[in-house]
Amino acid sequence: MRLRLGVLSAFYLLLMATVWGVALMVGDNVRPAHFMTHFLGFGSAIMGFLAIVYRLSPKHHAFFNGLNIGDHAWVLVIVPIAFITVYLILLGNVPFIDAIIANEYYAVSRIRTDISKSGFPESYIPSLVTRSLGPAIVIYFLYMKKLKEAFFVFLCAAAIGLLTITKGHVIFAAVPVVLYCVLTKRFLQAGLFLSVSVIIIYTVMVVTNPVANTACGFSNDPSNPACQVRAEPLPQEDGILDPLPEEDGIQVDQLPEEDSVAELSPTSNEGIKTPPAVEKLAKSLGKRALLVPGEVVAEWFEIFPAKVPFEYGCGYRFLAPLVGCEFQQNARLVYEIQYPDRAAQGILGNKNAAHFMEEYANFGVPGLFLAGVLAAAAICVAALLMINISLPAFLSVNAVFLLMLASTALHTTLLSGGWFVAMITSAVLLARSNLKAVEPTAPPKKSVPQD
Repeated sequence: MRLRLGVLSAFYLLLMATVWGVALMVGDNVRPAHFMTHFLGFGSAIMGFLAIVYRLSPKHHAFFNGLNIGDHAWVLVIVPIAFITVYLILLGNVPFIDAIIANEYYAVSRIRTDISKSGFPESYIPSLVTRSLGPAIVIYFLYMKKLKEAFFVFLCAAAIGLLTITKGHVIFAAVPVVLYCVLTKRFLQAGLFLSVSVIIIYTVMVVTNPVANTACGFSNDPSNPACQVRAEPLPQEDGILDPLPEEDGIQVDQLPEEDSVAELSPTSNEGIKTPPAVEKLAKSLGKRALLVPGEVVAEWFEIFPAKVPFEYGCGYRFLAPLVGCEFQQNARLVYEIQYPDRAAQGILGNKNAAHFMEEYANFGVPGLFLAGVLAAAAICVAALLMINISLPAFLSVNAVFLLMLASTALHTTLLSGGWFVAMITSAVLLARSNLKAVEPTAPPKKSVPQD
């Protein structure tokens, strides 16, 4: 328990330190006292929760002991197929095909906006498959040395990202699986899953940038003026990963990310660069992971409270009726302030910031302390629910949701983001009867002689 809390807490603090560091460098309204308050709340809560757990809970207590699936494991292969089929039926179209047919940049943007307008339950199915169910099922089959089944389920989960032209879904499906393979020394399998993910992500990038793709015939020939990159991309979207379905207003992701694929169009050869596709993809993901979250935090600090006063609960859908005010979706509000021209065209978007900004927008500096306490509570719940699964599986499942906190509200990550369901799924599927606490890479224990 102590090791699990320690590792997740260290990863969380490192991630948030990166976000705060960038925000401090680029934001005029961000102060050291802000991140110190946040970290103080997190550290105090972690120490307090540890004391409570050790006093009230047995050392080896587990809420879920796992299910003995045995001969019925084939059902797990059908699960993602069933969800994808239901999703496409409810959606009524295939966005990937529609985007290819549309073959126009802003038409693709509106196709993705239409996805965000879908209601319950279709808006939540991608998160359920790629974050809550898919990774746990793949890890189960990997442990059972059933690579074909694992690869098939992974393809189904990643296909959600292709069908909805959303890179974030592919990343969510891939990160836990690749991390688990690395931690358990399955390096060839890690390379396989990573290669497939890169291919799918690049395909999404190509489809979401149809202007240049049509002009230069999907080539990367630097001598062709139609294949060149314009120097000024459109304003950036938010977050480490693609925007996610939110509890406070359903939203998938609306626009092709300009930081991942610069707007391509016919132009002159003068002063133009055409980096290789792999290099562009690496720079895109690196920027989204290291720079964009902090930049978005700085933008929120410029708006709250200078342009929008602190909301004192009105920024939470579940709390606004109790406070007696109208709900304000902050990520949408920030987007409309930053990009009024797009909002006027009906192109919806969210400027999702790190999770602590929702608390800051509602309660000011005390909200940052509260954000740290709530994050610590979520990590402790994950450790308690998943205490009976192997450490590599535990770290692999939870790491991607900590990444989400750099660009998504905590309650959104837990609920519609799929973290809480992933805790339950992993605890039931990967505990005792299926994945024991000792990984196959560890030295086998000596058996005790039986009479």
